[in-house]
Amino acid sequence: MTTLTLYDLADPHARLAETHDATDIADRLAPLGIRFERWQAGVILDHDASDADGSRPIGRTSTG
Repeated sequence: MTTLTLYDLADPHARLAETHDATDIADRLAPLGIRFERWQAGVILDHDASDADGSRPIGRTSTG
């Protein structure tokens, strides 16, 4: 899940907006020249997976 939170520069504790909607996030970032993309994961990972586990689906073991 992605969250975009906007704060007031004059008052960093003042939250101006917060969204989890991918379309809204992309629309808010586009004027700044930032392209937001969300990709579907190719595998399901365990909750405690590390970066090294990124290509190994649940239930399979490495034979390296």
